[in-house]
Amino acid sequence: MKARHAIACFVALASLCIAPAGAQSMRAPTAEERTILTNYIKVLHSILDKIPNENWVEDEQHRFDVDDQALVSNDPDVPLDINESMTREYIIRPNSPLQAERIKELEPLLAKFQANPTDPATTVALQKADRPNRIKVDVHFNRLGTPRDYASGSAAALDITGPAAAFKSTNNTHGEESVVLLYGNWRSGSRYHFRRPGRYPAIENIVINISGDPDRINRLLQTVDWRSVNSALTTQASSAAGE
Repeated sequence: MKARHAIACFVALASLCIAPAGAQSMRAPTAEERTILTNYIKVLHSILDKIPNENWVEDEQHRFDVDDQALVSNDPDVPLDINESMTREYIIRPNSPLQAERIKELEPLLAKFQANPTDPATTVALQKADRPNRIKVDVHFNRLGTPRDYASGSAAALDITGPAAAFKSTNNTHGEESVVLLYGNWRSGSRYHFRRPGRYPAIENIVINISGDPDRINRLLQTVDWRSVNSALTTQASSAAGE
């Protein structure tokens, strides 16, 4: 019994010793880091806020954001790392022209299916006609890896003004597309090389992933000023000021 009690006391003591160390790995941003993060938020919000329109609306229950409560990690692998990221999801707006158009397209097939639910051809046609009705946008910064780490093996390169590289892939099962936009000094086939090792106040790369309805994604690629995202990156001069 004494041995068992001693082990229990050791485990409890060890947990007390380990907990503060984990807590100390996160800290509040410095004034310079806060300035960099505030600019990042402003620039990315200006993009994300343009996605809703008469046919699309944000599904706010799936929103994640970088805010004033973000904490900085002391992990030395990247210049600046926080415990928050941006995620937005958008769905077809109820009672919108697009929703009415999608319903109209499905009505003849639904009538056929109701008349003959076991007809394989009608089932296949319904599956093809039932297109994705949402898109998801994820945004991260100071990512490790190579450009291809953020695109599937079958992804095709895109020519888009603004990002250093861009790729598109299609999920044939669900008819969804996925596009990744890479900002920063990405080099094909090479692991991302930050300006110097260790921690310093800088956002050197940004990765934006957009997935879901192909029509909406293609429209966004054509109409959004993707060059503006570059203004969220920290310039050489700004990062040097914090050294």
